Amino acid sequence: MPETIKAADAVELAAVERNGFVESRHLGSAVVMAADGTVVTELGDIAAPIFPRSTLKPFQALAAMQSGVPLRGAQVALACGSHVGSFEHMDVVEGMLKAAGLGPQDLRCPAAWPRDEQARAWLVRTERNKQRVAFNCSGKHAAFLWACTENGWDTSAYLDPNHPLQRRVMDVVSEYTGEAIRHLGVDGCGAPVPAVSLTGLARAVGKLAKLRRTATPTPGPRPLPPRCWTIRGVCRATAGRTRS
Repeated sequence: MPETIKAADAVELAAVERNGFVESRHLGSAVVMAADGTVVTELGDIAAPIFPRSTLKPFQALAAMQSGVPLRGAQVALACGSHVGSFEHMDVVEGMLKAAGLGPQDLRCPAAWPRDEQARAWLVRTERNKQRVAFNCSGKHAAFLWACTENGWDTSAYLDPNHPLQRRVMDVVSEYTGEAIRHLGVDGCGAPVPAVSLTGLARAVGKLAKLRRTATPTPGPRPLPPRCWTIRGVCRATAGRTRS
């Protein structure tokens, strides 16, 4: 059976002190790569496969953009990251779905309570219960659905590993990590998640960071405007917003 890093092959990465006493030690592996892809520092086993999970979101968003989805600004942030289900976050996700000609009912991610306190209180007060658009991965899922409508692909099976979109995601992951997919699992949001090595993941992130420095425009995430709420949930400009 495929497996990840063994405890015997890990190293101590951090220790927690309390009142002058080391109360816990945390083991793992880590790798640092130079811009040219060479390994600068390695700790523990950096070749064993791992499930990168949400770390893969930028590459899943890239696959959607390569499929014709014109993500911009806050849409890029929510497709590439996990959000807290604020009013602004849900508005962006609903806007992406509307652009695709779809609605929240088409999302295949689980329904969830927002981590944002204002949005959660509003859902409770209005007896609306958990919402799929409030799930932290709904931005990624909205981008997936948008890619489907752009290409005439089945929107009901977009999480199937054999779906054209998910095959494109795996192609992007393989291209950027420089590795063949060793094992395929299912993430907490229902999306396929491939196992890659820490080295491959670091290589992929480095390649992605270089995209904005290329002379020829390449379909992919671009630098974001200064909208702190897209990644922090609530900031000074939006902290007082409510819904009736």
